[in-house]
Amino acid sequence: MSAFVRETDTRIAADAVLALSEQESRRFLAALDEPFSPNARLERATEEAY
Repeated sequence: MSAFVRETDTRIAADAVLALSEQESRRFLAALDEPFSPNARLERATEEAY
């Protein structure tokens, strides 16, 4: 059983890896530096949830 779990974890981790080009990496990091601003759809969903 533990071998099965280990193999499953390894396969899931391999599928979770995402490779970005240098340009994509820069765009991603720049987006992380931007302040978060929810759009109208997210604000509506938040209001409906409470």
